[in-house]
Amino acid sequence: MDQPAELDSWFDEVSNKTKKAVIFSSYASTATNVYPKIPGVTRDYSEFLGKEQITKDCIIDNSFPMAAISSVTAMAAGMASYYAIMFLTGIRIPKDAIQIDFDGWTILKINVSVAG
Repeated sequence: MDQPAELDSWFDEVSNKTKKAVIFSSYASTATNVYPKIPGVTRDYSEFLGKEQITKDCIIDNSFPMAAISSVTAMAAGMASYYAIMFLTGIRIPKDAIQIDFDGWTILKINVSVAG
């Protein structure tokens, strides 16, 4: 969970004011996420998360050592940098939020384009 909890909302607000894109990326346990926030193209990250945003009371005790953490971190960084490269070079404008769980290789892909 990001600290402070309002961090995602702050980045959404700054992105909207400056009309600049931001890539949200995170990992937890065996899963990684990437979300492209592009003003006028994709929905606000806060809107996407809505009431489903993780809160402190639903975080699993993570005080135990995780052998996979470094590889999951590397994958999260790779996904975020690939989205940034796609956007910055104009290869493609990313419009999908992606979640990959490496324990079973399940992939969730959600189109987050602004309706219209």
